[in-house]
This record gives sequence, C-alpha cells and structure tokens, in this order.
Amino acid sequence: RFDGTTAKWVAEFLPLELLTAKSEGTAFFSEVRASLLASEVVQLTGLLAHLLYWMALAVNRSEKQQRSLGGGVISALFSSVHELWSTLERRHRDSPQGVSFTLPALVLTMKRGVEKCF
Repeated sequence: RFDGTTAKWVAEFLPLELLTAKSEGTAFFSEVRASLLASEVVQLTGLLAHLLYWMALAVNRSEKQQRSLGGGVISALFSSVHELWSTLERRHRDSPQGVSFTLPALVLTMKRGVEKCF
C-alpha cells in the first residue's frame, strides 16, 4: 500500500473532479481513486523511484560510496517497470475514460509518489 500521505492525497486532495469538463458521477471518481491505490501502482512507483535513483542520481556519489547496479539488475528493473505498466495500461486502454482520464491520473499519482520518495 501507499504510505499514509499518498493514500490520503488520492482519497482527499487529488482534484479528479477538476481534471475533466465532463460531468461524471461519483461512482466514476470512486472507481478511478480505487485504480490509483492498486498494489501495482504502489509497486511501479517504488520501482520508478529506484530506477530514477540508479540512473540519474547515483552517479553523483563519491568514489568511496560508489556502488552501482550491474547491467543485468538495471535490465530487470526496466523489465519489471514495463511489465507493471503494461498490466495497468491493459486494464484501462479499452475505454475512452481509461485512456483519457485514468491513465493520466495514474501517471500523476506515480509522479507524486516518486517525488515523495526523495
């Protein structure tokens, strides 16, 4: 599960209703919020945070601290990220709301989650 702050943000502060000009029912927004709190989203957020660290930030470590992941581990991270994203995309790609609303909301949620990791 997401930490308390992200789950609370999704449940109480993410302004989903303001992200669309359409008048959607509360059931639609509840379904989107449930999708944003799915375990795959939590896993993908964590993997993306790790990938960001090792690809962009770890190069700034001093020589004494320098430990890097091998190419096989980075490839495994990429593969896991791709697999989880494909799973989420498959769930939502067959509906217009999924493509134009739920998937972008997933990206926004994961972006916030990665930012909170740092």
